[in-house]
Amino acid sequence: MAGRTSLGGRLLRALWLQLLFISLVAASSLMAARYVLENGLVRQALDLEAKHFIDARRADPAYPLPRTRNLEGYLGDSAPAWLQRLPYGLHKDVLDPRDGEWHPVYVAPADGQRLYLVYLTGSIDRLVLLFGLLPLTAVLLALYLVAWIGYRASHRAVSPVVALARQVTQRRAE
Repeated sequence: MAGRTSLGGRLLRALWLQLLFISLVAASSLMAARYVLENGLVRQALDLEAKHFIDARRADPAYPLPRTRNLEGYLGDSAPAWLQRLPYGLHKDVLDPRDGEWHPVYVAPADGQRLYLVYLTGSIDRLVLLFGLLPLTAVLLALYLVAWIGYRASHRAVSPVVALARQVTQRRAE
């Protein structure tokens, strides 16, 4: 019982609560960043890609469809059957039967045809890892270290008081 109600025990409990709170805030921040990345930035990027392609195709009918490491484009009947059933707009999770992966797909009207842009999500995961998880890990380690140093300093500061309280308690018991 003394360990639970002692000042040292309370300090340790406060440390664990701080670490838990820091972890919850960090995890929530990472999930929010991924949500913004997937729903805001991907939507905007695909919309801009579609507009760029349509404008370029109007200027030059031989302008090629996007085919990069992060993006595949299809126009009209050249699209695979698994894409052709999709209505206009952004579809966050479409199963690609070629690789079994889920990808965001953007479908836009393009001069009487349908433009399909498949965003290869591996790059999203890499971005979240590179710009989210790695910096977050560094920040968490720094916060945990500061919390631990604060705990140790508090513990050292109150140790004489705790020792004195123990002596008083022992003398009262005698």
